[in-house]
Amino acid sequence: MRRLAALCCLVLLSASASAADELSARICPILEKAAKEGKGKDSVMAQYGLLMAVGGAYDFKPEPLKAVLANVDAATTAACPEARAAVLKLVARETLAQALR
Repeated sequence: MRRLAALCCLVLLSASASAADELSARICPILEKAAKEGKGKDSVMAQYGLLMAVGGAYDFKPEPLKAVLANVDAATTAACPEARAAVLKLVARETLAQALR
């Protein structure tokens, strides 16, 4: 029984890691582009550009975007911390979840 429980935990961990990898693979290029394009813009316009880019990447569908909000900070902190920090500075927010609301 313990082996089954351990196996289930491993499957869940690999599934969540895979989801985080998929999220960061989609979001990190957006952050890198937003960091470059946002230079010289005020924070509201930089945030608007970020919102449109992330929303467009998920066809503005609510369910996938809810998952993005729930996991975007953890995924991008691990995968692309420099781009994340640059965008947060541009949009004057503490987290990407705040910036995407």
